[in-house]
Amino acid sequence: MSTTQPRFAFLDSEGVLHLNDEEHAKQHGKHVQTSLTDDESGYPVIEGQGVVYFAREDRAYVKGNKSKDMVYIVLPWYELFVLDRNEK
Repeated sequence: MSTTQPRFAFLDSEGVLHLNDEEHAKQHGKHVQTSLTDDESGYPVIEGQGVVYFAREDRAYVKGNKSKDMVYIVLPWYELFVLDRNEK
């Protein structure tokens, strides 16, 4: 669900990155506005593909959330956010 509304990034309790509107994102605590777009599941889109980003591992995958078919991709470092990954 790519949208033109501002998107806000937050990490869930498992350290997975999600994007949503500000009202939803602030329910999860620390969040930042981002220029990333998201897919229909609320995961960021990088190079045209929805990715599941695991902050604690500093890795992103396409084709599922830790499934046997997932593929690791390198993320553009400049677009990852200003979230302190050690802060709850």
